[in-house]
Amino acid sequence: MPRKKLSDYIGSEPRARCLTEQEVKVIVEKTVAQFLPGIIDKINELSREIASLRSELQDLRKECLQQASRAGRSLSYRERKKGSLFDKIKIILSENGYVFASQLARELRISPARILDVARELDYILIDLGGDYAIIDPYSLEEFSQMLSSISSPDPLEASRQLGKYATLFEKLRSESLVFYDGRAKKWRIIR
Repeated sequence: MPRKKLSDYIGSEPRARCLTEQEVKVIVEKTVAQFLPGIIDKINELSREIASLRSELQDLRKECLQQASRAGRSLSYRERKKGSLFDKIKIILSENGYVFASQLARELRISPARILDVARELDYILIDLGGDYAIIDPYSLEEFSQMLSSISSPDPLEASRQLGKYATLFEKLRSESLVFYDGRAKKWRIIR
């Protein structure tokens, strides 16, 4: 018995048909239209979640700074005097966020070199101001950087007013050219 071909059952040889450009376009559009809304919804959902997480992170940073500040203030003046140099520097920085080595040396009657050694041991950030050093807590530096970059005015006096407790630090950094106004980005930047 001879083998039968598919054409014997169908009646004629099937021919391959190519899709036209318009048909391909319609198929692609239908496929995209089917899946695109779900993708856009997912992107929007992720954007909302990211914004929420950023907000929560900022709240946590503020709360952390406030707790550190409260912990420093809760000690009486006598208790502060009794503490070690490490404790004194921690307390001052938890209250102010930053301090200048020369100022701290006068207050504590200790050499600036010793203060800088202790600050390094405590992992504080030291910024050379040409003859003096700014000692700054990492959280405070982050807060200062965020506040600074949010100021769009090129006027240094306006920037100082907006920086509040960081105004003196801003002025010292500006005098040493460690802070500048970026005209292209329209914000202040700190050189790290």
